[in-house]
Amino acid sequence: MNRIAFLAAGVASGDRARARMRRHGCTPNGSPLWSDAELDTLRRLHPDYQAAIRALGGKRSYSSVRAKAQQLGLAPKRQHWTGEQVSRLRKVYRHGTLAEVQGTFPDRSLRYIRSMAGYFGFTRPRPSFVPTGYLVIDQIRERCFDLRLSMGDLDAMAGTGTYFAKAGWHGAGLNPKAVARAIKALDGELSARWNDTDEPVSGQLVVLPKRQQQLLAA
Repeated sequence: MNRIAFLAAGVASGDRARARMRRHGCTPNGSPLWSDAELDTLRRLHPDYQAAIRALGGKRSYSSVRAKAQQLGLAPKRQHWTGEQVSRLRKVYRHGTLAEVQGTFPDRSLRYIRSMAGYFGFTRPRPSFVPTGYLVIDQIRERCFDLRLSMGDLDAMAGTGTYFAKAGWHGAGLNPKAVARAIKALDGELSARWNDTDEPVSGQLVVLPKRQQQLLAA
């Protein structure tokens, strides 16, 4: 059979399959064909897929509704990632800014890019804590960052309620008791810098891990 005959046979086979589905009212896998009324319902309620599913009596799954919306041109068809695109995503997602990430794939939303990065296991560097203006708080937060602890974790360890998680220093300033508990929980001690020394920052409490204090005292 030559190529033209082969293609013609394929077309004829497809026509017979479509005629058979119209005759029986269902697809080869047994799913009922979409009626004109169902299509109108989908067009009217799109892009609220859950509302469309309810309006269709729960007979259509989410994947079925989504696929039909794509077929009707109501939703963009899913774009598959090539190996070259995945490689570019790996490089830019780890080291580039979010603007650079978006610029690398301008036809895709940042939300979608992030979801695909998560799917492939790509991560971005953790952002450090923003300085608070309180040296001792910043040092505590820096220590937590190094230990990969959240402020909620610190509150749980130190028994400080939600002082660190909700940045309690903003409203009432430093809470010496909460600070002392946090330093103890992080295995640190308090040290003082006096105003009559040559230290660049004076009159401030600083947190030094015990190991660092031992090295300084040696």
